[in-house]
Amino acid sequence: MVSKRISFLLAAGCALFLASGCGVRNGATDKAREQQRARASFANVHLDNSNDLVCGMSLAAEVGDTAHYAGKVFGFCSQGCKEKFAANPSQYLAASGE
Repeated sequence: MVSKRISFLLAAGCALFLASGCGVRNGATDKAREQQRARASFANVHLDNSNDLVCGMSLAAEVGDTAHYAGKVFGFCSQGCKEKFAANPSQYLAASGE
């Protein structure tokens, strides 16, 4: 009887441990949370562009980052596109016709 009780307690403990994720952070979950925070933080920002100036992606669904340049706020799909823009803004503005 005692061994059945111990087996049950061990099984229940393992199930709880596995269900809780054992404290390990899930990269996919963290990325989803980060994207959700980014969407919320740019929700009320007026952008001076509707497409990413670097890659051309539409910003209607999601903005990953923004940059201020020449008195305007430009949106980008990602920090990588923002960094490319920051390295040579006049190139991307001329190509986009902004």
